Amino acid sequence: MIRQLLQLIALFIMQVLVINNLELSAYINPYIYPLIILSLPLNTARTTILFYAFAVGLAMDFFCNTAGMHAAAMLWLAYMRPFIFKSLSPRSNINAEEMLSVKSIGFTSFLYYSLILIFLHHFLYFFLEVFSFNQFFHTLLKIILSTFFSALLVIITAILFAPNKLRT
Repeated sequence: MIRQLLQLIALFIMQVLVINNLELSAYINPYIYPLIILSLPLNTARTTILFYAFAVGLAMDFFCNTAGMHAAAMLWLAYMRPFIFKSLSPRSNINAEEMLSVKSIGFTSFLYYSLILIFLHHFLYFFLEVFSFNQFFHTLLKIILSTFFSALLVIITAILFAPNKLRT
């Protein structure tokens, strides 16, 4: 449990200190901090997940000066998490106490699970950021490109944080 907590703190610090300072394009803003909620075990109580999501989102808002947009997007992601996971339901023999990862549910299932939830997170976040539908296709392009790069970074991070058996 302590190892997992340290990984989550390292992930948050990496987001705040490194990824938030990357300037890839006006259309690409990758966020990997949703992995903190994506990787929580299945048996985690729903209220606990919502509390963690709000706390992580609020911390991101504090560091990014975004007035609740990250908190709202993380709450949306945490709320949708069980529905998306259930609809994908990769395997019935998943250990509910284990952190969700590429190893525990398989690469393809983790990719779809992450991609859908990151898209939902980014959809709410970027539309809250512009708070208008005037530039709908501009915002949609930003959501799609940011989702792609965020999912890529989430998968890479999930593989790097996976137990040694997966990397060898």
